[in-house]
Amino acid sequence: MSPHRLFLALLMLLCMLPLHALAAQNDLVVRLRSPDSLSARESGRVIVSITNKSSRVLLLPRVKTPLFNPDDHLMNNFMTVLDANGKQAKFIGRFVTLVFEAKHYFYVAIQPGQTLDREIDLAQDYDLRAGGVFRVSYVQDYGETDLYESDDYAPYKSASNELTIFISKALIRTNAKTGAERIRYTPPKCDIEELAAISRAVYNAAWWNYEAWNLLADNVDIEEREEEVEGRPITLVRWGMKATPDYVFWFGEPDRDEGFAEELLGYPDHNRTDFKPLGVVSAVWDALFSTPFHCGCDPAKYDDRQTLAWANQSEGAINYCKAFFSAPPDRPSGQSITVLHEISHLLSDPNLVTSDYAYGRKQAHALSLSNRTQATRNADNYNFYIEAINHVH
Repeated sequence: MSPHRLFLALLMLLCMLPLHALAAQNDLVVRLRSPDSLSARESGRVIVSITNKSSRVLLLPRVKTPLFNPDDHLMNNFMTVLDANGKQAKFIGRFVTLVFEAKHYFYVAIQPGQTLDREIDLAQDYDLRAGGVFRVSYVQDYGETDLYESDDYAPYKSASNELTIFISKALIRTNAKTGAERIRYTPPKCDIEELAAISRAVYNAAWWNYEAWNLLADNVDIEEREEEVEGRPITLVRWGMKATPDYVFWFGEPDRDEGFAEELLGYPDHNRTDFKPLGVVSAVWDALFSTPFHCGCDPAKYDDRQTLAWANQSEGAINYCKAFFSAPPDRPSGQSITVLHEISHLLSDPNLVTSDYAYGRKQAHALSLSNRTQATRNADNYNFYIEAINHVH
């Protein structure tokens, strides 16, 4: 192909791309850097700077940005923190659930040309006690002001630089001891009405979760196929999952090849992507009536009108905020679904604990098409699947 034709072909390809896709590539610049203080650097503190390079107002989801860290904690697990062996540091922080419908709080505006900075303490949310070298980065979700009017959450993404830090084990131990001595907010005891609301929500959640378990268990099947191994025909078997419409919509098409063997295991392997949903709802059932909780969130740190609840990974408990008690008991984004969402973050099996990779129906469904591993580990996918099969409207 001549250079002239190649140029025309590239020009035509660019013209076919949506204008917002071209404009969005360099709209937001995210930079990580270390603070000047040596002790701050070696104890896990990092400075985040986010700059709006566009001529438009951009929106950042509050729970997916390090600019907001009440009580010195991030609001979600979205940082990549890799040790010297490339292993992700264990998350020990919080999963905060906001009222999604409160758009002007869920999103934070960053003006054209504006830079927002924040110093964060990674050791509060990631286990850095082993010390040594870590590589830190993250991907910032953002969008435009049309998200204020949207019923969904459909972000662009901007990747930060990768920052290499060195952690001093001695400083981590000292800071942990100092942090334990700090006066922390003590939630008030739950009153009778709050206890009654939580009991009703847990009861509804248990019923909906049982329906999900029952349906998933009924869709487990034994599959066989013939293969030739070393010149002889053999029959391979495996546990399989039927591709029902709701399952496929929220968790993706079941794998057609994984797990075949000459002998059938006594039960489906919940570590297989196909059976992760069954494993999660089983573990949620086990945790529903035993997960500790508190009533109330620190009003100085959390907006009680917009914060439904947050799950504390290090304590294994749920904090229900005021917005939870004013939410409808059995509606989408209501009390019962919030209970299921938070408990799925606190399961005893780390291979089944959910995260918040995506929010909203559009993005949760998109995960089922693009990344089944994340779809089967995303709390909202379970929420929407459970709502669908229980006809929650």
